[in-house]
Amino acid sequence: MELYKQDKRFAEFNNLFSIMRDKKIAAISSMQALMDEDVHSAFPPRYGPNLQ
Repeated sequence: MELYKQDKRFAEFNNLFSIMRDKKIAAISSMQALMDEDVHSAFPPRYGPNLQ
């Protein structure tokens, strides 16, 4: 019975970790998108093509 409790606790922790990881990935992705937009608006067009 003790093993089952530990296994359940581990499953809950693992689930929580997955949720946190997914939120972090989503946050990083949206930050990356915002930064990409900022780069294009921050530099004059003459610098644009050579940045890639």
